Amino acid sequence: MLDDYQQRHQLIHNVLNERFGLKSFRPLQEEIVVRALAGESQVAVLPTGSGKSLCYQLPSLLLPHPTVVISPLIALMKDQVDSLAVRGIRANALTGRLSILEQQEIIYDWELNRVPLLFLAPERLQHPELLRALDRGIQTSLLVVDEAHCISEWGHDFRPDYRRIREFRTRAGSPPVMALTATAAPRVRRDIVYQLALPDEHLIQHEFSVDRANLHFGVQVAASTREQRQWVAEMAARTDRPVIVYAGTRRQAEEWGEWLGQVLVKAVAVYHAGLPEDTRTSAQDGFLSGRVPIVVATTAFGMGINRHDVSQVIHVTVPESLAAYYQEVGRAGRDGNPADAKMYIKYRDLEQREVRLEMAEPQLMRVERILESLQHLPLNRRVRWELDDEDLDVSLVLAALHEMQMMMMGDRLGRTVALTRHKDLDALTAQSIWNRLDQRHRYRQEQFRLMKNYVLGTQCRRRTIGRYFGQNLASKQDRCCDICDGGAAEVKPSPDWSLVAHLRKWRANIASQLDVAPYRVLDDRAIQSLATAVPRTLEALRLCPGIGPVKLARYGQELLDVVRPFASDQSVSGDPAELLVTPKALAIAMFREGVPLDEVTRRVARSHSTVVGYLVDWVTNMDAEDWKSYVLRILPTSLFLTIVAEFNQRGSDRLRPVFEAMEGQCSYDTLRVAQAVFRRNSHPITTGGLSL
Repeated sequence: MLDDYQQRHQLIHNVLNERFGLKSFRPLQEEIVVRALAGESQVAVLPTGSGKSLCYQLPSLLLPHPTVVISPLIALMKDQVDSLAVRGIRANALTGRLSILEQQEIIYDWELNRVPLLFLAPERLQHPELLRALDRGIQTSLLVVDEAHCISEWGHDFRPDYRRIREFRTRAGSPPVMALTATAAPRVRRDIVYQLALPDEHLIQHEFSVDRANLHFGVQVAASTREQRQWVAEMAARTDRPVIVYAGTRRQAEEWGEWLGQVLVKAVAVYHAGLPEDTRTSAQDGFLSGRVPIVVATTAFGMGINRHDVSQVIHVTVPESLAAYYQEVGRAGRDGNPADAKMYIKYRDLEQREVRLEMAEPQLMRVERILESLQHLPLNRRVRWELDDEDLDVSLVLAALHEMQMMMMGDRLGRTVALTRHKDLDALTAQSIWNRLDQRHRYRQEQFRLMKNYVLGTQCRRRTIGRYFGQNLASKQDRCCDICDGGAAEVKPSPDWSLVAHLRKWRANIASQLDVAPYRVLDDRAIQSLATAVPRTLEALRLCPGIGPVKLARYGQELLDVVRPFASDQSVSGDPAELLVTPKALAIAMFREGVPLDEVTRRVARSHSTVVGYLVDWVTNMDAEDWKSYVLRILPTSLFLTIVAEFNQRGSDRLRPVFEAMEGQCSYDTLRVAQAVFRRNSHPITTGGLSL
């Protein structure tokens, strides 16, 4: 028996060394490989960069029949097929981009055991040729579910097509399963086991520490767009290694990409699902090859990006959950070197995310309308149905009907999906599905609450992440997070990046007039020195590196004219075109960004009463649409109506009688704001049917 173990151990290590060029396994890899060869089902939670792919690639070379890998992205499958080919290992990817003949050949290779690895997108699980092959008894030694959190409604990247895996496994003869993910909280892990119908008594679960010890976590909440941009540009400029900047929407990705491209002396690419395929491919290839060191992207970028030396992952918006956030920051520092996971956001980002979540609350009438449309489909006959890609509700309703065996979802091509209705869809069906969607919505709200606590919390960020994943992580002595560092940011001279953008624009205009290269007018070293020193006089300008006597004589006064609007002592201001020069204007800019009143008071270095006066002036002189959302947080409708009743009884000119009558229900400052709103009665704002 011992000899068998030693022989198997030696065989595995020979394959590891000869076929993969590795001398040893990473933690848990060998155990997972051994159990896969023993025919055991497993669920493994392994952090990004821990070598999940080797866990199934190696045993596929030793198993008697092919290993089938369910993978979410065609680009990820192609990358693995290509990297295996370099090692002399054959693998196929069955995708919709292949011709019918090519797809048939891949399935034929599978039947004949010619290729050890077959990659499938979940959308291909209903492929007619594939189903016929399964019915003929095609054999599979191992079924791998990569990014297994996608199978769970509680996962951060739930994909209804993943729900077909259970049925596929049954038709394939119930082979052992290896479910792999980097980000699965306990509830998600339980759902993975349930959805795949894995037997509890024989199931092996592996959980590696989620801690990425080389990552330093940090969050800064900016008071304005300009301050946010300053932080992001400064962070991205300080490294020569690759950087990924994550934005929340396609539009944000394009805006940030354009701006960073203007201010940084580096190539910057933009990546999101709305761009043409060749543009996305160019951005991805440029990043992987090193030609493009910075990519600004939505969450569509990153999964399967096999670049190990990313030094920074920067978020400029609030992710939907800690699981999604940790998946994205896990793309930094996969080479083990120190890396940064930073979030630079605005207070308004938190508010807007909460508003979007509230607006996404499922409506029973919406579910009933979807079912009413589906009810018109003929019974037990396969038809093509147009699907709105932007409407997740439809996909979720179809997935629920599929699981309830009331409707079968077939293959999908673009916006069209094949459907077969097996039963009538009634009001009870709609109620059942709505209950399910409502539960999922409340779960998403809870996930965002935890994300918000991470952003605004005062406890170690590493420990907060550990608690989310059910692990007890310890704070580090050094390079842990901004909170453990004492919240102190590194202080050093840095350029005003908005001024850099203006100087570059000025330089481009001059270069165009003179028909010379821009660097001959002013090089990048000079631009950054000007944007750091922000000189106010010709003498100060002369002291800036890169500004010699010739450039001083030729461009000195013009440069001072460009620089002058930025020569302000204010640490925070609004758009460069409308620079703020007074504490009052600065405070109002922060009110617009949703910055809490106490934080505004701290930043403008004025008394609380003075800042409330700024708020009163804002309410008095600006349109209600500008200030109503901010005021409603300070002055809820119910409290305002109570104060109005006292104003009507006692008058609004003197606040002391009203304050005494309120018996401590509100402060004088709140009454001052209420008084300003009350006096705007000729232009009331309305919320929830009540007039403020």
